[in-house]
Amino acid sequence: MLAKEWSRKSRICSVSQLQPELIQAVRRKADDAELGRVEADVLFCVETESEKIKKNIFSSLAGFKDKVIYNAALVTPDWFIMAYYGEKTGGFATFYYYEKMEVNSLRPGMIDDCGLEIIAQGHGVLQRGMFFVGLENQLIANQLKEELRAAIAKVG
Repeated sequence: MLAKEWSRKSRICSVSQLQPELIQAVRRKADDAELGRVEADVLFCVETESEKIKKNIFSSLAGFKDKVIYNAALVTPDWFIMAYYGEKTGGFATFYYYEKMEVNSLRPGMIDDCGLEIIAQGHGVLQRGMFFVGLENQLIANQLKEELRAAIAKVG
């Protein structure tokens, strides 16, 4: 098992309670892609503050420059939205389609962390990719997983 690299604090909140930079990233992406205002349609929202506690070679190769990263996971009827903000890297958001989305809990024994592994296709991207949503604890991870599975079932 790889050692713990991040200390995380997650909270379920409303969109208006998110870090302003996260909201700005979501709005910017929605405006650029002409997706409209999505904040009013959010069914579930969780914000996580992740602080880097251990640096490794993979972090450097992946381009992580920030000691603290904020992310927001937003479930809407039409999109799963991930927004990120770091002081050095700035903010950005990705809108993911529910069609063909797979959501799984982090497999025990891989790394000392908590969260969800998601395979999905982002808006404007030609193929699906896998990404990790780091969360503070399994209770919040399970809530997000159930919200995502309910949204997936509605479009499937």
